[in-house]
Amino acid sequence: MLMGRVPHDYDVCSSAKPEEVVTIWGDYAIPTGFYRLRVTMSPRFKIYLPILDGVIGRSGIRIHAGNTIDHTEGCILVGEADLPNLRLLSSLKTLHRLCDVLLNYQNQNPYEEMYIEVSEPDPYPRLR
Repeated sequence: MLMGRVPHDYDVCSSAKPEEVVTIWGDYAIPTGFYRLRVTMSPRFKIYLPILDGVIGRSGIRIHAGNTIDHTEGCILVGEADLPNLRLLSSLKTLHRLCDVLLNYQNQNPYEEMYIEVSEPDPYPRLR
C-alpha cells in the first residue's frame, strides 16, 4: 500500500518464476518477502533512489533505471515491459515518477516506514 492505495501504476513485476530468477541470478536473486524501503542518495548514481533494507546477505539493493538484464547486478529495474525483446521501455521516466511519489510520501510522513513486497508472479495477471 502506498498512501492508502494499491499502487497499480507503480507495480514492479516480472513474469519469471522464482526458480527461473534463481537460475539467472543465483545468489543475487532477492528472496520473496517484505523489505523496508527508503529513498536515499545513491553514491553510485548521484541521485535519490529507493533502497531495500533487510535482504539477507545483501546490501545496496536499489530500484533504478535500466533497459536490459545487462543494466543490473541484482537490483530492481522499472519500466514498461517489452516482452518480445526482453527489455524495459521508458525506464527513466518510470523511475522519476516512482521516486517523486516515494520521496513525497517519505517527506510528508517522516515517522512512517515504507515497505516493498517481492513476491511470486500472479498466475492470472491483469489485462491492460
